[in-house]
Amino acid sequence: MAQVYTQRLAQQAKCVSDYLKVLSTSYIKVACLKFIQS
Repeated sequence: MAQVYTQRLAQQAKCVSDYLKVLSTSYIKVACLKFIQS
């Protein structure tokens, strides 16, 4: 039971970190575009 819970937690952590990576890269892209346009 605890093993399943730990696996699920690890999967969630991976999803969150992937989501944050995508968020940060898109944020960097937007910042670069704004910098270029200004």
